[in-house]
Amino acid sequence: MSESDSNELLTICDTIVEDGELSYREIYQLAKWLNEHSEARKEWPGYVLVTPLKHAIEDGKISSDEARQIGRVIQEVLRERSMRLSTQVAENEEVPEGKIQITFNPNKAQLPVTPRSFEIPSRSTKGLFYEVDLRGPSCNCPDFNAHRRMLPEGDLTRCCKHILDAYAQATPEGGYPLWLGAFIKHAWKPHPKQKWKVIEVNSKPVLISSAPSEWANVFAPSENGDYDRFGYSVFDERWSYRIAPNGCDEIAMEVVALTIN
Repeated sequence: MSESDSNELLTICDTIVEDGELSYREIYQLAKWLNEHSEARKEWPGYVLVTPLKHAIEDGKISSDEARQIGRVIQEVLRERSMRLSTQVAENEEVPEGKIQITFNPNKAQLPVTPRSFEIPSRSTKGLFYEVDLRGPSCNCPDFNAHRRMLPEGDLTRCCKHILDAYAQATPEGGYPLWLGAFIKHAWKPHPKQKWKVIEVNSKPVLISSAPSEWANVFAPSENGDYDRFGYSVFDERWSYRIAPNGCDEIAMEVVALTIN
């Protein structure tokens, strides 16, 4: 696969995961692109995408579970690309290698503070790196400077794609609180006006967002107990892919309240 094809495929992936739900039209467009670029199917990330796409469309009907799984694979591809290219820049030599000093409140919707900086690669331009400082956090990318730098320090909406990638590399000993770990692993860059809150549902902390456009993000326990990302449309009053967390009615009311306040 040519370098231009690889970059084009990654750009397509980056574009189609930015709303609350991967549409069937987007899935077919991605499959069509791979079908027209045979060499891309033989190399990463094309070969990672081929199997779930083939299973989803071979019977002519894409299920909600299949669409959600493809979205997961795309997100993993984008995160892996960043991990492959990233070069960590240690600014605080007093922090032992592999041990991250980190401060956070597990019951408050706020980002942790850690004295580390990273060089995070652009997902669209080869050779371009952005400087991420996790003490704010801050990034020198255009998205952060245009839409996020004026938000309060620690606000989850300060996370551009590069800040999320940096937090994924800065996991502390013992891990993050479960809702925060799910946010870092599964979140797409927040809408610049998105607000956040940690609530308790069935004795478990759940991270919810407002829905300044249509979709709210919810990070809550899934059926197997692991925390996952769920989407809720305040316009249609439905959960994305028809998959809802436990306590979904209570969560939906909290999302609406956070959105209108």
